[in-house]
Amino acid sequence: MVYKKHPVPILDAMFSAYSGALDSYVYGPICVNKQQRGKGVAQLMFSELIRQVPNREGILFIRRDNEPSLRAHEKMGITKVGSFFFKDLAFDVLAYLSAAAENNK
Repeated sequence: MVYKKHPVPILDAMFSAYSGALDSYVYGPICVNKQQRGKGVAQLMFSELIRQVPNREGILFIRRDNEPSLRAHEKMGITKVGSFFFKDLAFDVLAYLSAAAENNK
């Protein structure tokens, strides 16, 4: 698949590793206040997102050394589909189909 060059170079690196569906969208980043982490806030935000954007693929990247974020997204039913390096840092590419992610809750 040929993809459009993005003004954010890291997105070009992500889409080189995994291009996704034609109507896919970039998910994230999400930020949760330190005092609210571990309380299901990210899951609530994700649930609302897939309710509002049903039946489309979401694609994201997470730095490979960000284990808490990788674990949290895995719990949401989001799976690794590729990896890439950007500025000497390793990233994993993850994706989900909103209907499938909703069923994994």
